[in-house]
Amino acid sequence: MSSSSGNLEIAPTKIHDVAALGFAPGANFQLRPEPRVYTAQYSAPPQVGSYAAQMSLIPVPHLMMSDPAHYEIKPPAPGKKWENKFAEPGYKKQQADRAKFRAVTQWEWDRLRYITEALRIAGPVLHTGRACNNGLFAADASFTLRKKTGELVTVFSKYTNVERRHEIDVHEAFFRAQKKRGHVMIHSPHPLEGTGDNRHDPSRGIILSAYAENPDPNDPSAGRSSLEGHRFLEQATGVPVFSYKAEGELYHSDTSTGPLALGHVLAAPKGMTPEDFERFQVRLFDDYGLSRRQYLVAVPDNLADWLVCNTINAPLWEPARLRDVKERGLITAFPSSRENYNGTAVLMPEPRETPDQPLPKEYVEFRAHIADLGYAVLSSPMMNTIDYGGAYHCSVNNIAEVDVPGGYLRKMGIVQRVPK
Repeated sequence: MSSSSGNLEIAPTKIHDVAALGFAPGANFQLRPEPRVYTAQYSAPPQVGSYAAQMSLIPVPHLMMSDPAHYEIKPPAPGKKWENKFAEPGYKKQQADRAKFRAVTQWEWDRLRYITEALRIAGPVLHTGRACNNGLFAADASFTLRKKTGELVTVFSKYTNVERRHEIDVHEAFFRAQKKRGHVMIHSPHPLEGTGDNRHDPSRGIILSAYAENPDPNDPSAGRSSLEGHRFLEQATGVPVFSYKAEGELYHSDTSTGPLALGHVLAAPKGMTPEDFERFQVRLFDDYGLSRRQYLVAVPDNLADWLVCNTINAPLWEPARLRDVKERGLITAFPSSRENYNGTAVLMPEPRETPDQPLPKEYVEFRAHIADLGYAVLSSPMMNTIDYGGAYHCSVNNIAEVDVPGGYLRKMGIVQRVPK
């Protein structure tokens, strides 16, 4: 599978087959690309050294994905609750036309893959097999980070939902097949769900992690990770973890928080307790000398349900690459003033199934607002994964996370202090 246009050559997708575990490989795919209530404000980032040197401080993601061949919304086992509030209506939609559901899911995945390849942040693709009906959500089974010592560490998850344990086997088989000297692999002894429930924010040098008190295997919608899991992750990676209690239907940290590349943060107040939301603002803004009004994007409840916080960041400052991505028609919102563009992109899921369906007005306005904060927004339909409680960030796992002590915003001159 390959695609090229203009100045950018896209390398063929490499499919990693773990048939040795007994999982059947899926099919190869052909890409099918399609030719004001917010308080945050634009602020020009200060220049420290050359523009290229400044932007090179931002780590480049390398996004592992899992193929969608066996993606399926399944009803809960007897005695258990639905995995989240989105799953039951999503299941009914799937059952109404299973063939259409599969075709749309494949198209959505292909489109996301195409975008990441165009941005040159695409990584390997794993085959998960029939035992992993929600293995498409590659974020959840592991967390990989290169420590400040240079050591690479992968922490495998511990699911409270035991039906998902096969996903961990797939991730472990992949990493062990790629293992190089100095790569440490460990299993969390406590409930923990990979990068889906532990969002690394290298701009601040912290991990944002959601937890549930006494996670209940029979009620995954109430939260999946534990405080003990957070402490284990912090110890394993050496990166400070900010813990907050998952609230309501937003059970994972990547459904309620979305740190952007240059200091702004999308946050859904409904996704955490009022006390934790205040602590969150103190930790992410006040402690760094950042204005809440300028950098916090408080996400309204309806937009939070469309998982707009489930974002991916990518550098996009090189003129030739920016021009190529524009020519491909991948940018769906751009700063109204070209001079305000900050050189980074935000990938944001769209709450619709196909490009010909109209987007809700509130979503379009929100996307335009994010663009006017200085970002290029790339978005595409992801409704079939939203129907199971996941979207862009849930569908990828950045295996090139790098510990940046104190965060790169400090090195860029955007923040003047960091928490002790």
